[in-house]
Amino acid sequence: MPSRTCRRFASPVLAACILACPIPHAVRAADESILIDDGENAGPWRAYSGKPMPEISRGEAGHGGAAIKVTFAESGAAQFVGRGVKGSEAWDPMDGISFWFKGDGSDGFVAVSLIDDSYTKRYAALVSLKTKDWRQVKLRWDDFVPEVVSADWFGQKDGNMKPSLVRALWFGRWFYNRPWSACAFEIDDVRIEPKIDAPSTPVPEAGGFPRTLAKLKAKQPVVIVALGDSITYGTHVPEREKNAYPALLQDLLRKKFGYEGVTVLNKGIGGLETRQGIVLLPREIGEAPPDLVTVHFGYNDLSSMLEKRLSPEDCAALAGRNLRQLISRVRVLSGGRTEILLVATIPGADEARHHAMDFFGEQGRATAEELKCGFSAAPRTAFQEALKAGKLESLFVKLDGGERDVAHPNSDGQRLFAEALLHSFE
Repeated sequence: MPSRTCRRFASPVLAACILACPIPHAVRAADESILIDDGENAGPWRAYSGKPMPEISRGEAGHGGAAIKVTFAESGAAQFVGRGVKGSEAWDPMDGISFWFKGDGSDGFVAVSLIDDSYTKRYAALVSLKTKDWRQVKLRWDDFVPEVVSADWFGQKDGNMKPSLVRALWFGRWFYNRPWSACAFEIDDVRIEPKIDAPSTPVPEAGGFPRTLAKLKAKQPVVIVALGDSITYGTHVPEREKNAYPALLQDLLRKKFGYEGVTVLNKGIGGLETRQGIVLLPREIGEAPPDLVTVHFGYNDLSSMLEKRLSPEDCAALAGRNLRQLISRVRVLSGGRTEILLVATIPGADEARHHAMDFFGEQGRATAEELKCGFSAAPRTAFQEALKAGKLESLFVKLDGGERDVAHPNSDGQRLFAEALLHSFE
């Protein structure tokens, strides 16, 4: 096939660029997998974004012959390389995708993304860069997380996405894959696989987080990871490393149980939605599973849902589906070691936000009962009571222009959150 030049556009017009790139016909291999890329030719691969742009070259020592080598520079911009593919109906009964992969030994991760031709449906799964030896990565379709509200989960009944609609394969890093340190990796022998075993999901006999509580009472080392968005991160909070609720919760737990062996890690990221938090689970808990994860998402999810004009019923159903996925994936990644505490989303500062996220808490409670994990509405209740008492000024950040931030608690609000959540540890 003659080579063609593909212009490099910034999203959201990347899909047009992808479709303009050459797409070789997939061929059926003897083992009934479908070969997508043999790594011998870097021509179909393009760098789509990044400053500086990622480098693509032909490695000489791939898994079987040559390989595709990708180099990312340290950057504050999202970075991607990828190639067009042509999903077909033959993909739909298959289990997923495989490729041989060689990292650079660093602690980073790269996202593998599947994208449709309109760019409105985007799916991601993380792969570690730590292993410098060639290894085969196998990802089931349902390992890929839909990063945007417009995309249904793979395998969802009557869903709007299926493998045959995939038109691009990317490797890269979106905004939430920070930090963007320099890295390099190689890819070879990309295939669609007929059979990839699904992992079993451990389910505890009882709800809550009894193992973590037992370790706290026995004064054993306990690690808790706080997952969430900018509220968890502590946006606009002075000295957030000390004054965001994960750090305050750590201090309160140490005081309550009388020892220093409690660690609460703040993994909040501004702008994060629940689905994007699920994508990051291999990075946040996969390599060193904690005893407990706390989960507080909501407002970024709601913004995306409202942008897509979803009904209240659809919003609730989507929140429940996302939380169920998060719980099951935490359990698979940790081998059942990590317990889970879902936290109902706190209300916002303006009247419209006082009850805007109630459905997220309702879904959290129902999901926790269904899948036997912990749930707390205590921070939400504490904020609701404080707002009714007219304590708005003491809860939310005041911005430089004098207006009140409607979403982010200030230092006192963060302390109220931590003190309320502490009641779950009885």
